[in-house]
Amino acid sequence: MIRAHPDAELSAEQVEELHRRLTEERRKLSTNVKSLACVLNVRPDCSIQDLADAAAFQENQGRTAGVATQQQERLAAIEAALKRLDAAA
Repeated sequence: MIRAHPDAELSAEQVEELHRRLTEERRKLSTNVKSLACVLNVRPDCSIQDLADAAAFQENQGRTAGVATQQQERLAAIEAALKRLDAAA
């Protein structure tokens, strides 16, 4: 049985539900982070002659990197929360 911090004022059922939701969110974010890493590993086609296409590629890579960073940070926070829940068990 997983327990929350005594000051959390959560029932056992609520703690179990929280743990379940965090675990599911961790799974989703892990999948997303892996997918984004694949996108970020794509290198521009050297045959891109159009400056607008090259700029669009760079812009997309920049946005993808930002999203990846946010999701990695969120994943780290979820991992930390799950560790705290598991440590209280």
